[in-house]
Amino acid sequence: MEVSGAITCLSGCYSGGEEKALKKEKPGALLDLIEGAEAKKSDETVAKLLADYEASLDASDPVAPFRAALKGGDVKRGKEIFMTHAAGQCAKCHKVNCDGGVDGPELTGIGSKQDHEYLLAYLGDLSSVVVPG
Repeated sequence: MEVSGAITCLSGCYSGGEEKALKKEKPGALLDLIEGAEAKKSDETVAKLLADYEASLDASDPVAPFRAALKGGDVKRGKEIFMTHAAGQCAKCHKVNCDGGVDGPELTGIGSKQDHEYLLAYLGDLSSVVVPG
């Protein structure tokens, strides 16, 4: 079964092939598979696979649960989250391309200045990275 098929099935039906996809995902699809499994965890098999995946994460790594978000993504959706997400409220402190607040560091071009691991660590613990200025 292809990953896209597993995602579809996890979202609405269970045919059995999802197990294979959860164990061997394609880069960029893991987050979609995890979210699909979360939505379908009332199914015992899916719940066990999700629990096994979570148990396999490095407990000493505070950002391990978020590492699946390092692959894939949607720039337009990311901008929307940055500007409007109620819980994150990124734009309240940070500015990108002249939009946003001034209390936090300017983030225009941050993706070309820092690697994804750096950004993930910062998002996992906002006080973990001290920016000069």
